[in-house]
Amino acid sequence: MRRILSRKLFWVVMITLLVLVGGGLALVPVFLGTHTAAAAPVDQLVGYGAGTTGGAGGSVTTVSTLSALQNAVKGSSPKIVYVSGTITGDTDVDVGSNTSIIGVGSTASLVGISLSIKDVSNVIIRNLSISFVRADGNTSGDAIHIEHSQYIWVDHNNLFSDMDHGKDYYDGLIDITHAADYITVSWNRLHDHYKVSLVGHSDSNAAEDTGHLHVTYHHNWFYNVNSRLPSLRFGTGHIYNNYYQNVDDSAIHSRMGAQVLVENNVFRNVDVALTTTGDSPQDGFTNARGNDYGGATVDITQVGTFTTAPYNYTLDPVSDVINEVTTYSGVGVGERQRLQRRCDANADSERDAHTNPDADANGSSNAHTDADPDGLRWYSLPCQLCGDGPVARRLHSQPDNHQHGHDSLERLAADLYLPVWADGDPGVERNLQPVGQHGDGNQCLL
Repeated sequence: MRRILSRKLFWVVMITLLVLVGGGLALVPVFLGTHTAAAAPVDQLVGYGAGTTGGAGGSVTTVSTLSALQNAVKGSSPKIVYVSGTITGDTDVDVGSNTSIIGVGSTASLVGISLSIKDVSNVIIRNLSISFVRADGNTSGDAIHIEHSQYIWVDHNNLFSDMDHGKDYYDGLIDITHAADYITVSWNRLHDHYKVSLVGHSDSNAAEDTGHLHVTYHHNWFYNVNSRLPSLRFGTGHIYNNYYQNVDDSAIHSRMGAQVLVENNVFRNVDVALTTTGDSPQDGFTNARGNDYGGATVDITQVGTFTTAPYNYTLDPVSDVINEVTTYSGVGVGERQRLQRRCDANADSERDAHTNPDADANGSSNAHTDADPDGLRWYSLPCQLCGDGPVARRLHSQPDNHQHGHDSLERLAADLYLPVWADGDPGVERNLQPVGQHGDGNQCLL
């Protein structure tokens, strides 16, 4: 009950702020060290990557082929690129600055394709499955490769390969190198892989990396893996509320003078939960508190000076971590939860902050609004529209450009339907089949 009330209060404050400022800002509603309400996958971006906006306000494109994806993510102009279905290949896709790449629903996937984020800034990767990126192919070898880039948010993805080959058959799932900076990795599932996430690629790269490589890992689920969860050289890492399960070697590894703060993580069937020594000529530094090691080895040779993160964040009680992370991490889940919470708020009559000019199928016109870092605004409607559960109305950040008219529904995730403007929204592709028509112009689609 305390958590429910806290979350209700959170949304009341958020809605009020958004109405006051016009709905155009990406706010950061978190509380330093709070233990009364667990974080949720719809929380705004926190951590070192805060300030990342991706393609907010830019063009919107949906792609389903490799060539279309490569072309869509080029350049530095703001852009939101939706990936639909499965795209296969053996190549790097070079991602430009000011880009959001977002999977549609729970089935969007890249197989054998690496997202290369190099010499750019302001990129969001969300809701994608990326798998089987081979080290000996035509790619970087990493599912997501971040090099000499700043302000990156990797959120709600499913990243994996297999452990049927040697440890060098694939490289990393998320590797962060060459003085990359201000990065948040949140709510991902990283599994069935040897070398998962490396921060700082070489013991001899101090001149470039020192003073950079600021990274936050929170609410990720690492399972059936070997090591590097993450492994950090030279940088500064904040690692909290992650769940580590079935780790053959070491989980968190601080080396070459890295400063790491490790808080309220859970380890199950893990050999070494945390170490600051080995594999490099210099040890790293770690401060650890509130963790549930589950009997794993902890080998801290040097306690560091990094004791307080320089930003606000919600620190979940360690007893909640397994449930929170296994329930809400990965693809599809964030969107389902996003819509469900708006629907829940409607059910609680907290829907008076914004009045939608279009009535739904049942005649209701109340909704409330929130802003997403991808630049879209979400208007929740009561859940009865077409009888298909939680529904949200998606508008561009400049809704006045649209005439209020007929809407169509886009299926966003399992059993969820998303109305989109059908009157002059050039960036949205809708290959959908209507199965019913309502008098207000809304179509129910499968």
